[in-house]
Amino acid sequence: MKLLFCVYLSILFLGLISCQNTENKLKKPKITIQHRKIESFKGYNEKEFCFELVTRDRIYFAQIKDNKLVDTAKTENYFQIYFTFNSNDKPLKGEDENYKIRVIPYDYGTSLVIFEDKKTGIFYYTIMDNPQAIYYLEDSYWIIGMDCHMGCYSSIMRIENPKMLTSNDNFDSLVSQAYRNSHEEMMKIYEKAEEVFFYDNLSHHLLGFIPYKNSMILFLTAPKEDKKLNEYRREYNLMPAPSRTEYFTIQVHQDKSIDTLETSLEPMMFGMPYDACTILPKNQNSISFCQTIFEIENDTLFVYSLR
Repeated sequence: MKLLFCVYLSILFLGLISCQNTENKLKKPKITIQHRKIESFKGYNEKEFCFELVTRDRIYFAQIKDNKLVDTAKTENYFQIYFTFNSNDKPLKGEDENYKIRVIPYDYGTSLVIFEDKKTGIFYYTIMDNPQAIYYLEDSYWIIGMDCHMGCYSSIMRIENPKMLTSNDNFDSLVSQAYRNSHEEMMKIYEKAEEVFFYDNLSHHLLGFIPYKNSMILFLTAPKEDKKLNEYRREYNLMPAPSRTEYFTIQVHQDKSIDTLETSLEPMMFGMPYDACTILPKNQNSISFCQTIFEIENDTLFVYSLR
């Protein structure tokens, strides 16, 4: 009996250790949001009504110090104009230590994302919604995709190991084969990448995003109906009141769970460029969208704006 009791305690102890390890492994960053108004207008591009200085090949993001714009410390980020209406568009390129990455148009609203192994020269590829950004976060590539047609939808795909994707040792052959594949075959290629997030509410808009640890923070907007007001208007046979715009912030985690960080985000001019793509940016803790600059540090997201 004493032996059985000791065995039981050992199992219980090991179980507790296992639970603690699992909890630590799945621990997610808890984000808080602070809003701050920028005190200085130095460096503000009044002509474009945005902070960014656009060269059509790069964007230099403004930085904040002591709640003021720092005009002499803009950081460079990859940013290229990206149209996908025909197959002759110039491919986007980026690279890290292991892969050269290309994004080329495939079909309306979709693109090929191609990883070239820098050691072997073998190409690995997938298909997804038009990429707005490709980030490497800790152990995986995160790809934010979006397309708009009679409304908008957005997605996040995660690729832990590009070598698990469909492969080809010749770039031209890869592209040619992709265009010959049937829809069913391309869906199999698509499904080799992990879908972390998909939002197909066509009335919403993706305003911006910023990566943080193993998660992605998305800034969204969508119309919201005033139900009480419309009930009153229906009672008197009046037309429904127009929907008001709701701004909200969510955090999408690696395990596909979603935290709503804020639902009362004040209307701000983000200016998210839908026809552009960011590939493996150099600075990942701050990004700016028109009159708003986002900076994240120590689990706090600072939202700087002109108003």
